Amino acid sequence: MKDHTAPGVSSEPHYAGTTLTLGIADGIAWMTFIQADTLNALSPAMAHEFLHACKLLSVQDELKALILQGTGKAFMAGGDLHALRQDTEAAVAAIIPPMNQAVLLLQSMPVIIIARLHGAVAGAGLSLACLADISIAAADTRFVYAYSDIATTCDLGLWHLVRRVGLNRSIEIALLSRGFDARQAAEWGLVNQVFDGAELESALGAWTKRLTALPLHVVRETKALLHQANAATLAEQLAHEHQCFLKCARRPEFASRIDHFFLARRT
Repeated sequence: MKDHTAPGVSSEPHYAGTTLTLGIADGIAWMTFIQADTLNALSPAMAHEFLHACKLLSVQDELKALILQGTGKAFMAGGDLHALRQDTEAAVAAIIPPMNQAVLLLQSMPVIIIARLHGAVAGAGLSLACLADISIAAADTRFVYAYSDIATTCDLGLWHLVRRVGLNRSIEIALLSRGFDARQAAEWGLVNQVFDGAELESALGAWTKRLTALPLHVVRETKALLHQANAATLAEQLAHEHQCFLKCARRPEFASRIDHFFLARRT
């Protein structure tokens, strides 16, 4: 995969670390893992920089979407096993707590998270893919958890995985460590769509363009409603939807979009 940046993002990124970069333009943020020589394995340095980048994103008031992607042959091929084997206690302390903090921070942000997946999506990479609100994958993408293969449990993503594919499928993915391809991931609900070759780039461009065109408050209110739906009772959810609809309908964009809809039908 080539190094992709958002249309309109300047050559100077918002943040340039040794393991990832962050570019922001027109309401879209692009976080790109750049450790292609290690297949973007999650190292202590990457965990630190990931948290730092998420903190920078958390103060962006006009942000609508965040795109996660990797350079080279993989989105992310799991954790840094060399660091974990060399000094397990230190590596775990340097990776998991900052990543947990970053995941909680991302979950709280009123932005749509899009994962652009290709190559290997393994271990922590699969957890991050599950975190995304929307995932699109190249046809050659391969998924695997593989934590049980190294005699440990999963981190960063079981909460999201169970909500995406259910308990039985999650047990299969987490314990059998059997790899699966992008088509299977789409059937199981782990990715939204699968694309061949250059179609992935055009689809990503079309989706980000669509998100950019939406009013910011619509993106934020819709994501909030969707994320609280699992925890709310039906009565609570209906009441929340009523309140949010009315809040949006009171804004000038509502009348303007309706007028545009009728105008388009007459032409």
